[in-house]
Amino acid sequence: MTRLQEELAATREYTQSLVEQHEAANEELQSANEEIQSSNEELQSVNEELETAKEELESSNEELTTLSDELQNRNQELTILNDDQSNLFVSVSLPIVMLGNDLRIRHFTPQAEKVLSLIATGVGRPVGDIKPNINVPDLEELIAEVIQTVSVKECEVQHKHGRWYS
Repeated sequence: MTRLQEELAATREYTQSLVEQHEAANEELQSANEEIQSSNEELQSVNEELETAKEELESSNEELTTLSDELQNRNQELTILNDDQSNLFVSVSLPIVMLGNDLRIRHFTPQAEKVLSLIATGVGRPVGDIKPNINVPDLEELIAEVIQTVSVKECEVQHKHGRWYS
């Protein structure tokens, strides 16, 4: 009987040990389950943020596409205007020089090329750098005044070969 009681006590201890192990395993599983649930919630939140970011990127892409189309149209218009201006400059028989506000040469007609001794590489250079075939000692001041007042300024000048221009 003692042996049976000892076996019963051993079995009870073993059973108690199994129950405790089972409870510990259940607690670990419960903890792991809570962590997984928390991770799933975080992933869902990240997915929602990614979806929002994706929608914002798609919206930005649409805006950029629209802007790109507008810029392309403007570039085409500018190309046409530039071609028109170039054709006008080539066909006009007057010496015309187009300057920027910084007094750098932007364009000139073939007549201006002859009268002012300009060359193709003169585009972009300051107007003060040119050595014209005409005598205009205050050329830069005249140009600055025209730009400032946005008005026409006429003066007579003589070419080094004697021809007069007005």
